[in-house]
Amino acid sequence: MKNYRSNNTTIGHHLLNDMIILIHKLVMADIYTEIERQRVRERERNREREREREREGKRERDRNRERKNERDREREREKERERERETETERERMRETERERERK
Repeated sequence: MKNYRSNNTTIGHHLLNDMIILIHKLVMADIYTEIERQRVRERERNREREREREREGKRERDRNRERKNERDREREREKERERERETETERERMRETERERERK
């Protein structure tokens, strides 16, 4: 505490002034604390949004990979069907050739 003169009025004014300063410091500290809390919450929201973007990106890459794999499988099935058709065509030719031989 400061040294106050003996005049009660002056002492009262000094005490009142000290209380106002203390209250102001408390209020400002509370305001700064709340501002910091808001900053922390905003950083956490930003981190969560970034994690969600990363998860969505991963899901999109997974979907794209699955679509590509499905196209590759379909292409392979189509190639297999084409080979079977060619094999069947070749068998038919052989049968036809065999029939021609039998006729002669």
